[in-house]
Amino acid sequence: MQSKTTTTQAGPRGYHDGTLMPFGAHKGAKLGDVPARYLLWLSDEIRKEGVPLDAARRLLLAYVSENRKALELEVAEQSPDRRDSDDD
Repeated sequence: MQSKTTTTQAGPRGYHDGTLMPFGAHKGAKLGDVPARYLLWLSDEIRKEGVPLDAARRLLLAYVSENRKALELEVAEQSPDRRDSDDD
């Protein structure tokens, strides 16, 4: 599904919504099509690894950081915990 909330105007060397995911479960997909929940999770996992970051991981972390609020909003809007109707 195309993300409607992430819109990055990255420089020539930075990642943007049209950049292809360089690794992981969504390798080859446009970043704008990768689920927000996955990008946030992956960012947290990369930070926890404690290993030197290659260029692809550094650029992905920068992309997620620049878009974090929009990604979190997207996750919140898709969350099954949101109740739009009154069940009482």
